[in-house]
Amino acid sequence: MAAVLLLSGCATHRPMTSSELDTLRSMTGLNDEVRRREIYYEYLLAENALINGEFDDARVHYERIVFLDDERPDAHRTLARLQVHQGDLDAALRHSRRAYELDPDDQENSNLLASLFSSTGQLDDAIAIYREVLAKHPQDTDTATQLAGLLMLKKDTEGAREVLENVISYDPHNPAALFELGRIALLEKDCDTARPYLYKALTANPNLDRAEIALGSCAELEGDEERAIRHYERALKLAPDNTVLRSHLVRMHLRGNRLEDASRENERLKFFQFDEQDIRMTRGVIYYQQGRFDEALVEFNLVLGGNEDNDRALYLRGLTQTRLSQFDKAMESYEAIDKNDEYYVDALAARASLLRRLGKFEEAADLLRKALKVTPDDPYLMRTLAIVTADLGKLKEAIGIMEDAMKIAPEDFNLHYSLANIYERAGQWKKGVEIMEEVLAKDPENADALNFIGYTLAERGLELDRAEKLLKKATELRPTDGFIMDSYGWLLYQKGRYQEAVKVLEAAFRLVPDEPVMADHVGDAYRALGDENTALHYYTRALELHPEADLIEPLRRKVIELGGNPDEVKTAPDTDDDDDDAIE
Repeated sequence: MAAVLLLSGCATHRPMTSSELDTLRSMTGLNDEVRRREIYYEYLLAENALINGEFDDARVHYERIVFLDDERPDAHRTLARLQVHQGDLDAALRHSRRAYELDPDDQENSNLLASLFSSTGQLDDAIAIYREVLAKHPQDTDTATQLAGLLMLKKDTEGAREVLENVISYDPHNPAALFELGRIALLEKDCDTARPYLYKALTANPNLDRAEIALGSCAELEGDEERAIRHYERALKLAPDNTVLRSHLVRMHLRGNRLEDASRENERLKFFQFDEQDIRMTRGVIYYQQGRFDEALVEFNLVLGGNEDNDRALYLRGLTQTRLSQFDKAMESYEAIDKNDEYYVDALAARASLLRRLGKFEEAADLLRKALKVTPDDPYLMRTLAIVTADLGKLKEAIGIMEDAMKIAPEDFNLHYSLANIYERAGQWKKGVEIMEEVLAKDPENADALNFIGYTLAERGLELDRAEKLLKKATELRPTDGFIMDSYGWLLYQKGRYQEAVKVLEAAFRLVPDEPVMADHVGDAYRALGDENTALHYYTRALELHPEADLIEPLRRKVIELGGNPDEVKTAPDTDDDDDDAIE
């Protein structure tokens, strides 16, 4: 009866603890209606926790759901994913297995269990499940590619080839299957067979850098280093952060045209060994780039379940945890990377970026200096140090650091853009415009230069017709860039075209919903139209989004002027990320 009373009203509902449920079960068993209500409320609470990014709480609620009703495959599957999210692979495997037992025909259940089996080294079990899925869904090319990778790990080359050829029979232009068939032939040192597959893969997906690498390896095996270098250079244009390939290319240049012996050929082929973890890593990167951070984190945790010292996985997991506002966990991921690891310097830079976000500028600067001792001429580390130095108010020093970086990479217009921004912060906006005018003279379609000049003029009410022309061109070049769209919207505001400004500024804020300046701009446009309620909403939202120090007081004043209370504004989790370029 106590439980019935407990659940009788939504407003007073408190989920029962596991001990309470144990007590009720041991006494009389839960009444069906009580059980149904409790499950319903737990689902609501779990969904709310997921929406708010409270994954620990969501896990607790799903644990209660499966405790109340062990025959819900969806709950077991979601719980397993949350446990993977937290790195608890043993628990995830138990619940994934249960979801599969309850509904083996659900492909999500099958794929999750197979993934967990492969990540925990149970390859035969994973292969068996993938074969079951393919028996039911023979045209599932993703599952077929996963199966082929596992078969290669088991040294079953013929089995993998058969699976991939079956994919091609259904989908002749599938780039993944074409590439894997080419890679199998490459591992057999059969370049005559490998090359057509790899070229077809590139035709299907011109951005497939791994196919260019494989073609380069074929050229090396055949003794044609010049052709190999051309392929590797094309691959680096597609994936400039591939430091392993870049190091290999440097060694080739240093070596000249002298080929190494057969043992060196085997060393080179390490690029191309089939690896289930590599497939997961690639999938995680894709999820990250698509903004599917929860799914990306699952993939990186699965990789680390098989090798907890994988420095690239630790680094990528840290970036993903940062995007999910799991700052402490992100820092732990970065700190787990050893100083001898390839991603050590990247991890130092990422830690510095995270500390900067948390307002710990001195600590961030110290880490960047430490990184620069390892790679002293890295212009991007210097750029980040300059930005942090500017955050510390040392603008003259920041300008000096940026100018040194530009001496190393004078044609990198991103460095020019950063220097212009620092000059603008120092009150020398004319110098910033001058720098970007020089960029525009060299590259008339440089969207960043067009945007900087146009926005800087618009912000000050100067040369508005020219600013409009520049910003229109920038939006044509990058129509989905929220920052450029915001600049154009603000130009419209400055010209008094408030109706147009509202539409453009709101569209920009939808593209970048965590940018406080954009929310402030939308508020100003609505206020100009006399819609004070909507303006107050946007000013409040801007305060929630961690505005820079110089924006806080103006926003508080606007909120007060419109009848709001800025002291009641709750700060939202900071999801801004400066590390997108670090993901390959």
